[in-house]
Order: sequence, then C-alpha cells, then structure tokens
Amino acid sequence: MTTHTRLPRTPATLVPADTGDWRDDAACRVHPEPDLWHPVSTRAPDRARTEEAKRVCLTRCAVREQCLQYALDERLDEGVWGGLSEQERRRLHRRRVQVYDRRFVSAVDYILGHRLEEFRELEGRGLVAAEIAKELGTNATTVNAVRERLAAQAPEEVAA
Repeated sequence: MTTHTRLPRTPATLVPADTGDWRDDAACRVHPEPDLWHPVSTRAPDRARTEEAKRVCLTRCAVREQCLQYALDERLDEGVWGGLSEQERRRLHRRRVQVYDRRFVSAVDYILGHRLEEFRELEGRGLVAAEIAKELGTNATTVNAVRERLAAQAPEEVAA
C-alpha cells in the first residue's frame, strides 16, 4: 500500500485559524474531493483528474509556490503539487530549476542572480567545471552556460 504525503484531510471548519503553516491556506485542504491530487494508479494516472487538480492549484491556491517548492525540495514523486504533475516536476528536477517569485528560474539565471559571488570565488580557485558544479549542486553544462553568459556580458560592460 502506498503512503501519501498529501496534506491532512481536515474539514475547513476544523482547521486552526492561523498556525503560521502555509499548508493551512492550501486549496486542496478544503476541496470537497481531496483525492483529486492523488493518482488513481501509479502506472496510469487519470489525466482528467490530474488536469482538474492542476486547475484548482493554478486558479484558487494562495500557497501554490510554497507547495511546489516543498514538493521539489522533498522530491515528492506522486500526485499533483503546486499545480504540477509528477512528470512536470521530474522535468524541473532534471533542469535543476528553482521556484522564485512566482516564476521558474533556470539554473543559470539562479546562479547569476543569487550565487554569482560564490561562482566567481570557485572559478578564482582554478577549479574545473565539474568541480564547480559539484560545489554548487548543479552540473558542468550549467557551469559552462554561466561562463558563456558572463563572457557575453563582458563586451557589453566595456561598451557602456
């Protein structure tokens, strides 16, 4: 038997007013059909149910971003979380994408925007792409893409 990690199925009237937990505000928690977010079968999930769950997440959930980030961080592999199906979340894991400010940011943009100083420090130590990738928790392709982006920005900075 599969154990689901879906939010508790507590009726809305029994939910504490404000516990400070983002899960209290999840649309799935008070939806009349809480099983909508679980696949009927792990081999062939019902596409219509999955699409309905995603629609509820995307249109009615106030904490969709937190839910999706939680699912990505915990590598949850069943059901709909944050408006994405299992397959969609797997694709994000492969691309090492972070959820940030209601949009998806590529690993390259994330490093450039949030870890550039660390990236430059690792490069300054003379590490090869694979070593930098290991330190940043990404892959060598991403490191090389960051290098290319920085190289492309350098001529623009000189012209300015």
